[in-house]
Amino acid sequence: MSYQIGFFVSDWNFEVIESFTEGIRRFLGEHEDVSVTIFNDFGMTGRHGSGRGEMNIFSLPEISRLDAIMVESDRSWPEEREEMVLGTARRLGIPIASLNYPMKGCIYVGTDNYRALYDMTEHVIRKHHAKRIALVRGRARSKEARDRERGFVDACIACGIPEDCRRCYDGDWYMEMATRAAREMLQKGETLPDAVICCNDDLAVGVATVLKEAGVRIPEDVVVTGFDNLDISEFFEPTISTVERNYPQTAYTGMQVLYDCLQGKSFTEEVYSPHRLLLRSSCGCCEETTSAKEISGRYLRMSRHLRNLYQIETEFGSAMYSAESISYVMDLIENAAEILSCRDLYVVINTDYLWSYGKKMLDKPYSDTMALMAAWGQDRPKVQCDRANHIYEFFDRESLIPGSLKRENQLLVLYPLSSEEISIGYVAVDGTSPLAEFNVLQLVVQLVGNCIENIQRKRLMNRLYRQVSDMSRHDALTGLYNRFGLSKDGAALCQALFEKKGVLRFFFLDMDGMKAINDTLGHEEGDRAIRVMAEAIEKAGEGRDCFIMRYGGDEFVMIGTMTAEKLEERILDSLEKAEFPMPIGFSLGSYETFDFDVSRMDDYIREADNRMYEVKRNHHTII
Repeated sequence: MSYQIGFFVSDWNFEVIESFTEGIRRFLGEHEDVSVTIFNDFGMTGRHGSGRGEMNIFSLPEISRLDAIMVESDRSWPEEREEMVLGTARRLGIPIASLNYPMKGCIYVGTDNYRALYDMTEHVIRKHHAKRIALVRGRARSKEARDRERGFVDACIACGIPEDCRRCYDGDWYMEMATRAAREMLQKGETLPDAVICCNDDLAVGVATVLKEAGVRIPEDVVVTGFDNLDISEFFEPTISTVERNYPQTAYTGMQVLYDCLQGKSFTEEVYSPHRLLLRSSCGCCEETTSAKEISGRYLRMSRHLRNLYQIETEFGSAMYSAESISYVMDLIENAAEILSCRDLYVVINTDYLWSYGKKMLDKPYSDTMALMAAWGQDRPKVQCDRANHIYEFFDRESLIPGSLKRENQLLVLYPLSSEEISIGYVAVDGTSPLAEFNVLQLVVQLVGNCIENIQRKRLMNRLYRQVSDMSRHDALTGLYNRFGLSKDGAALCQALFEKKGVLRFFFLDMDGMKAINDTLGHEEGDRAIRVMAEAIEKAGEGRDCFIMRYGGDEFVMIGTMTAEKLEERILDSLEKAEFPMPIGFSLGSYETFDFDVSRMDDYIREADNRMYEVKRNHHTII
């Protein structure tokens, strides 16, 4: 039996997620009966919320098709998103593991936040003899932040630090909040704390930066520590003592917990993965240092990735933004895919987005049918690509990728292509790309999404322009040309018709009895009478080269080559067959020219109008 596990990621911190995928790859290497699909919503710091189109990717899979679910988030999801994924999974009895963040109804797999900060606080007090200690905490409503604060307080109590010698400052996870806390410490006019314990590395760097700028020495005057062991803690000066959470092992443990659940084993709500203190310069220990070889290796990787990004932007960026079709963008992606160093890469587009853009609001993020529009790598589809639309094949959305591309023991990562709340589609990577390490792949995916949206918007604007242009040339009540249409289209048509026939006749028609119709039946029926007349004139001109317009009110103009007698006969025939409660009559005047001059169009129409009035005075042609 094989298992399908979905990993929903809402905190795409590349340092963390790359470590998680390392643990997942290790687990898949040991379990050939497991496949994993990662649904990544690019949930970078401060960008969470139900209004982000990227988060629509969580609605992509059919939850019932997943055997187990793993979740990674740095805060609670919007309620409707949590219900969509986790609520459905809970009702179906699907096991869920949440990595490093406690979520309702999930098995917590990750760091013992309480014990980790207890250990760090105890180290600072006992090893460095700190007597006055400050805590810069995380978000108040975050359970992991509250657990860390409890660990700090309990360690202080256990080590004999009285309450008046410890203080807590709000940090809310963000560096700017930490700088505010550090300035508050400096502005108090009191003695600085001996140590500042921070609930993450960003907070520690924020505090250390402000203190250094104020001339405070670290660690000689104040010890500063962090949590998470992100790159910023290693490369700040001084290096920050922190808590290493062992992300690869956390993800591996999460996979193992879910696998064991599927084998019938039960778990408590919390499964802890190991942590350890990394003691560096900011606390004065310098026990953990990053070797020059490691630093140079990271620098070289980052430099290579940035060169690839620059190459993509240089070679393809301008071409993408100037592209006139999505097909052309798909060609560019396939030409650039090798730079991304993926095993296999596919671009899947939402067919509703393709065919219905600008026509209606989609009632769901993704259509039931998706289109594979770009493919590169070892498993490139063997089917022929429709070059006109650059579509390889259509497939059921619930399959995520065409069945021919699926394989056992697969690690598939889905990156959202979106614009605001609109889901364009997604990029599927079989395996992982090295460019994901520094979020370079995310930038490329966003570039592609922006280019596709730019193309669709240009198409929509062109279509709307044509519609507006068409509306400006046609009368709203009858659909016939108006006076603007006469100048834009009528003049050219008349010139071509005259060159073809050598004669041109101008007809001016005015309806009779409209006052009686309006007074008796009302103006709505009066408008209908005008439409009936317009239809009769159009039918009279069927099969003939002519120009027909509503001149104004109940007046019409036709320009063509038929005789006045024939035109009058045809109009009368149509009016006799029309269903209207009162008689509709008209007076018709005509003017014929064998010496047409397009600059005298108004003169010809005016002459036909004058002749129409002569007819009306003589009460000619009344029905």
